[in-house]
Amino acid sequence: MLSVTASFKEGDEGMNFAGDSSNGAKEPMMFFIPATKFNRILKSHILQLLNIKYFNHYGVLRESEGYSTDTEPRYEAAPNKLFMLVELKLAYNTIWVTLNIAIDVIVYIVTNDLAATLASGALVEFIRRFKW
Repeated sequence: MLSVTASFKEGDEGMNFAGDSSNGAKEPMMFFIPATKFNRILKSHILQLLNIKYFNHYGVLRESEGYSTDTEPRYEAAPNKLFMLVELKLAYNTIWVTLNIAIDVIVYIVTNDLAATLASGALVEFIRRFKW
């Protein structure tokens, strides 16, 4: 979500993708969490991760300027730090692939049925992508 929303939006001023300026979304931190059922369950942990790791430590997120202090703070992706998101995406995908393979192997060992193994793999992928 961070890399997608950091891109240029038609109607914004300027077209600078490098340096300190940003043309991407300037939204509350919750906006940057994909709306899946799994993410809703872990919302508080993901917000804490975004705040501590990606806002305070790495600086991939930065507080957006120009909003009043009485509203919820708005954040944007820092365009000069977006390359750091590759590690997060790789870790996220690795966790899901590992989980899916482990479940598939366990199901195959227990049932010795290829159809059940494929069904379990599809179920894990459905759970990962399910939006509610």
